[in-house]
Amino acid sequence: MRVKRYKGLTMKEALNKVRADLGPEAVILDARQCKARGLARILAVFGIGQRPMFEVLAAIDGDSEAWGRGFSTVLESAREARGTTTEPAFGPEPGVSGTSLQSEGNGHRVVEEQDMRPQVATEENGQEAVAYSRVDATLNLIARESAVRARVHSLPAEMVAVYQFLVDEDVSEKTAFRLANAVASKYECAPDGSDAVLEWAFDEIANLVGVSGPIEVVRGRRKVVGLIGPTGVGKTTTIAKIAAGFALVEKARTALITADTYRIAAIEQIKTYAEIIGVPWEVVYSPRDMETALAKHSDAELVLIDTAGRSPNSPTRMYELRSMMDAALPEEIHLVLSATTRRQDLDHLVDRFAQVGFDKVILTKLDESSTLGAIFNIHARSGRPFSYFANGQSVPEDILAPTCTGISDMMISNWRTGGRV
Repeated sequence: MRVKRYKGLTMKEALNKVRADLGPEAVILDARQCKARGLARILAVFGIGQRPMFEVLAAIDGDSEAWGRGFSTVLESAREARGTTTEPAFGPEPGVSGTSLQSEGNGHRVVEEQDMRPQVATEENGQEAVAYSRVDATLNLIARESAVRARVHSLPAEMVAVYQFLVDEDVSEKTAFRLANAVASKYECAPDGSDAVLEWAFDEIANLVGVSGPIEVVRGRRKVVGLIGPTGVGKTTTIAKIAAGFALVEKARTALITADTYRIAAIEQIKTYAEIIGVPWEVVYSPRDMETALAKHSDAELVLIDTAGRSPNSPTRMYELRSMMDAALPEEIHLVLSATTRRQDLDHLVDRFAQVGFDKVILTKLDESSTLGAIFNIHARSGRPFSYFANGQSVPEDILAPTCTGISDMMISNWRTGGRV
């Protein structure tokens, strides 16, 4: 691997030198502004002497077989002061940003793109700051592409295609690699034929996602289940679907309790659902009210608690929610999230509601999302199993208990819809 440094009066000039010498396949390892020191720095303030230089560290692989080793060596030496950690198996992601992935195939490390992002200093002048910001964005893109190429280097060709499919489905690049790499470790067991390999890979990936099955009720014994989550994810509609299933189909004694006293018409909504389904319902305003309501329905076999949507950025609201759940003492708490929520926001929601505590996840609005990334991103972040998928507004039809086979079928369907098969 060739590693060289290039300097220019501007970042653009330095990058042009990289492309002219090493070509478009060059990997940007570092980029920085070389500030003058001592007397030269003082003179530069008054416009005397040479302008600050920009320096780019770039590399190109001259030997494809040594790409992984060379890439690892250069990055480790460039970032040795930062240190790295080993990535765990598919499950809850570490809360520390900037970790690295440990490749199981060839033992080399690939530095996360967040660590690779070059830091480009900006000038105080407004126009120059905009120009350098654009250069910084270009460098970030190059760094991300370099990280992806290094990640998938050791994967079989079919697994590279699966990795790219997962990324297209809005699965985070880190989680997509972990999934593809886990399947690649079993690649010798794959059947013959590209289509068969594809279906096998999707089955293997789906089996890595935890599913718990639906709520289970024991006749003659009360079970209390709470639903929590942010605003607008469909908690009340989801709780109505679950209640209708148990009351009308399973013939279980079911009761509804709502603590959603903030949202306009929330009480009227739960009242309407309860009357249609034919189950008793209660409104609670405080933890003490919760204890009273539960005592009133001690003969119920299933008590479902609907809570107000909470902003995870409000410590007060989160404390109120935790107090309500502490008073209810539910056997299960299900976190309700929407498949249409941005990936970064999902990570944030999982982390914040973990402070309240939850056992399982319900994913709603799958019918409104064109991708399946939320399934894998949520599970990777939380490590909690999915109890229900909701895919529409109809009560009680549009809800199902997910299975690994069902998740695999959805992946294959999206793959084929994308014109890949």
